[in-house]
Amino acid sequence: MATILFGMLPHYGHHNATFKLARDLVTRGHRVVYISIDETMRAQVERQGFAYQHIPLLSEECLKASGLLAGIGRIRALRDALADGERLRALIGPLGGDLLLVDVGMAAFAVALAPLGMPIMLCNSFMAHDKVPNVPPLTSGLMPGHDLIGRLKVEAAWLRERLRGALYLPLLGPLGLTERQIVRHIAARTGALWGMRPHGMRTFGLGLGLPEIVLCPAALDFPRPPAPHLHFSGPGVLEDRKEPAFDFGPGGSGRPLVYCSRGTLVSGFAGHRATLQAVLDAVAGLPDVDLLMAVGEHIDPQSFGPQPPRIRLVRHVPQIAALRRAAVFITHGGMNSIKESILCGVPMLVLSSPSADLPGNAARVVWHGLGLRIASRRITAEGVRAGLIRLLGDGGFRDRMAVMRDLFRTEEERMPAVRIVEDILSKGSSHSTNGRAPGLPRITPSVSVFCEDVVWASGSRFCRSAGNSRGLRRFGRSIDHHASRLSHA
Repeated sequence: MATILFGMLPHYGHHNATFKLARDLVTRGHRVVYISIDETMRAQVERQGFAYQHIPLLSEECLKASGLLAGIGRIRALRDALADGERLRALIGPLGGDLLLVDVGMAAFAVALAPLGMPIMLCNSFMAHDKVPNVPPLTSGLMPGHDLIGRLKVEAAWLRERLRGALYLPLLGPLGLTERQIVRHIAARTGALWGMRPHGMRTFGLGLGLPEIVLCPAALDFPRPPAPHLHFSGPGVLEDRKEPAFDFGPGGSGRPLVYCSRGTLVSGFAGHRATLQAVLDAVAGLPDVDLLMAVGEHIDPQSFGPQPPRIRLVRHVPQIAALRRAAVFITHGGMNSIKESILCGVPMLVLSSPSADLPGNAARVVWHGLGLRIASRRITAEGVRAGLIRLLGDGGFRDRMAVMRDLFRTEEERMPAVRIVEDILSKGSSHSTNGRAPGLPRITPSVSVFCEDVVWASGSRFCRSAGNSRGLRRFGRSIDHHASRLSHA
């Protein structure tokens, strides 16, 4: 029996993506412990029956402080705490970890924990996002090109990613907050760098030459050549995930149910309320359709005013249970939501936001014929209504969903994630040494900073306004907001 440590970003999506793997590992006799510097995800993790260990690297005052300077100070404090090798060993060593699965966006943690001697594997809750020929970055809504023009558009999208990163170097570089600077700082203090080599350009984070498990089926990706460090794991959805109790009511109206949810992160974005209003207006013109809408924690359902009995607005809905009742799923396009929708056989209308991997996920839904998409700037009640009418009336979407669901099941059987992890365990700590390495090779300038959510947003609204004071104020507020939620392995 091995002890396997999970260190994921403190968001529901990142943790939910790992629960199937964690459950399978426990079933095989292993011990699983989720570790974090704060308590953000404790309730959700313990609800699934897994251990959650708080690692007190930062004081409560530091975690709760607000303001731009406090946010920057918090990131620096965490960087310095990770560089304190003796303290890390004292805090994490007693857990007896035999393997660390660390979020793909948190390269600094992998470097900091290398001296503990355990194997380290990157854990990717996105789709694979290394740059390969004719596969666009995840931040792009493009699909693979069928001709020279299409291929040039894909290359142009990767060039935009590189330029966006370069735009932020003058802002983040002097503060020492780029991901490369943080990794170098920790490596210099601990001597922990073990000859890591980035795999090339990526949409998010640094690969660092580590093995990487992609918590998503290869069947859902664009055509991609195999890579020795990438291990696709299958759907990895814990279909009996424990959720808070919810009363769905008697049902039996005979009308198709449209389920709408835009995820836990997107529900806090600007424009979320307007999108929900467009959905309400669309369904108002479809009297033969029921609607169940999860508005998220940031909006009061009552603020939309009275609704007819066939339209129900709540803050949260157990998603898999809702999808089993639904005929169409209106989603933001998060990878977990897409995987769950496929396993339940429900066609999707993706109302995509220009953040993180959402544009790339939406493109894959359309590429495989699993649904339709509407970009955020084009969302209208008329467009949503037209999309719902097409999805409800065209049986081809459900047929293609059934094919993809079968592929999901087959892939789960052929390449279960637990076998990938046990293979890394059997190889021992070949991916880490305690010796001092000469340092990082040259890394392509990246927009990545230690506060990963700022990385995601920088590909959209922040970079477009980086040259004005409003953009700088927005950037500062995001550092403050997201630095307070940092979690680590």
